[in-house]
Amino acid sequence: MKPIGRILTLLWAAALVTGCAGQLRLGGWVEGSSNASVATIDNRYDQSTSPSRPLYQLMVAELALQRGQISTALSYYMRVAQSSRDARIAKRASYIAISAGRLREASQTAQLWGELEPDNLEVIRFIAALLIRQGKLRQALPYLQQIASLQSYDHAKSGYAVASTLLSRAVDKKQAFSIMGQLLVNHKDDADTLATYSRFALRAGDYKAALLSVDEALALAPLRTDLVTMRSNILQMLGDTSAARDYLHDLLRAHPENVQYRRLYARLLLNSDALKLALDQYRILEQQLPEEEEVLFSIGLLLFEFKEYDAAQAYLERLSRHGRLAQASSYYLGWIAEQKKDTDTAMQYYAAVTRGGNYIAAQIRYAALLSARGEWREMSTHLSSVRTKNAAEKQTLYLAEGALLLDAGRYEAALSIYSKALNELPGNNEVLYARAMVAEKLGYLDVLEQDLRKILKQDPANVDALNALGYTLADRTNRYSEAHDFLVSALRIQPNSYYVIDSMGWLQYRMGNYDDALKYLRRALEIENDTEIKAHLIEVLWAMGEQEKARSEWAKAIKDTPDSEVLRDVMRQIEK
Repeated sequence: MKPIGRILTLLWAAALVTGCAGQLRLGGWVEGSSNASVATIDNRYDQSTSPSRPLYQLMVAELALQRGQISTALSYYMRVAQSSRDARIAKRASYIAISAGRLREASQTAQLWGELEPDNLEVIRFIAALLIRQGKLRQALPYLQQIASLQSYDHAKSGYAVASTLLSRAVDKKQAFSIMGQLLVNHKDDADTLATYSRFALRAGDYKAALLSVDEALALAPLRTDLVTMRSNILQMLGDTSAARDYLHDLLRAHPENVQYRRLYARLLLNSDALKLALDQYRILEQQLPEEEEVLFSIGLLLFEFKEYDAAQAYLERLSRHGRLAQASSYYLGWIAEQKKDTDTAMQYYAAVTRGGNYIAAQIRYAALLSARGEWREMSTHLSSVRTKNAAEKQTLYLAEGALLLDAGRYEAALSIYSKALNELPGNNEVLYARAMVAEKLGYLDVLEQDLRKILKQDPANVDALNALGYTLADRTNRYSEAHDFLVSALRIQPNSYYVIDSMGWLQYRMGNYDDALKYLRRALEIENDTEIKAHLIEVLWAMGEQEKARSEWAKAIKDTPDSEVLRDVMRQIEK
């Protein structure tokens, strides 16, 4: 070949390598990647472009790689690697194979690479990672041990840290924990390695081993906040919140100035519903960290919980003006304004929530206040304007709008909203159920049955749908056999569901089986002291001719819930 021809060939080949490397992200699987290219390895080979020559085969491989023809590229690379026994070619073939998910070929090329460079840390790590990805943890152990034995792997991490990172990718968490135990043998004098072992124990669900390991780490580094946090969390996972509280309390008594310990203790008290004690700790934190937003926000929410609205408002207003908690603070200030019956101010605060975790909830509260004013068109317009692409949030918005219309007695409008929702979210079980309940109020039993049957087709074990269909057929039709089948299925799934037991009792009443009806209704009341069940019981007693008992039951029930329209309705009906 003429010199100029050779130069052009090499430049072309190098360009191909540059073009395809980005497509396969050769270094994306494990740190380090093959930088070998045709241009950098050609000096080893005859530069002839004959199809039988290595350089030609490498060029074909790179061209195939650029075109996405992985099998062809890999085939050529593996052929050259075997014939040349060049570690750089074997390495590049290994990275191409693993990036393409070709594990069998990656194993073959990595084995060759390892034979050619047995002391190369990169190939040792590659093989370990490959075996872990294949679930072959026992085979990976010798390679992991080699890595873990290094004091420093890459000047930034210890070998043990690198080995544990690789092992953390294992799917079988229990086996990974077992392997970690073998790696730990020579590293028990280091708090970091013990902490890592504790994390593996947690992933494997062995909380006792995790606690033992973190205690060993704390013996070496007794005041490290991350270890203290781990110990507290593990105790809670073990179900011993009291021990976690005592542990943090004792630490704080010994180190009252430690802000991190106090923050941990305050959060634990908050999460275990010891709200007054939590407030005391946050008050101390406020003295230590007077501008800390999380502390001020927590105090504000706790005061809100205690209905100390003016004090809570003072804290939250400080945060609502700026900072990362401004949006959340505005949301709770809206709630406070609602408690104070200041609707205009509440709406201003809710309108100020334009993003974050409370965005959807704030818009629903804003809409609820419009609905309370009778401004239903404005309410619907507002909810329609809420920006979201999330299907779950769309569902929530539609359900909220329908519920607000239901509360206002606007049943046809609610039905229309749910129908609109189903056009956008077809087959959504929550919306189907909501529409079925509205249809029942309107007497559209065909719509109710159609929607509930759609739910059951998708989810045959949906107890709410089984119960609703069974109860409606019992209450509004004489299709008692079908109703019985639905309710039996529901009870088979949830035998102690008081509302299904109540429905079965009502079915027995409708069928004239009064004694059986009483048994079911009394059993339901034993589980839940529900007003509607009491109303059913009163109606059954009256039908049995037990008027005095019915009146006695009604008197006791109305005493418990004097504002119950259900109880007043049942007495009006039976005394007609």
